[in-house]
Amino acid sequence: MIIMSEDYLGMLTPEQLWDLDRRERDGELVLVESGGFLRRFCEVSWRTLH
Repeated sequence: MIIMSEDYLGMLTPEQLWDLDRRERDGELVLVESGGFLRRFCEVSWRTLH
């Protein structure tokens, strides 16, 4: 399980973001804290960050 803030997510490189995407698709739970709530990585529009 990976938990990170949305701010931290914005500091990751495109390669790191794709790695998290792959890990989640492979079954690992990846959560992002946003506005006091945890959301699944796949629900966050991270592709628009870079």
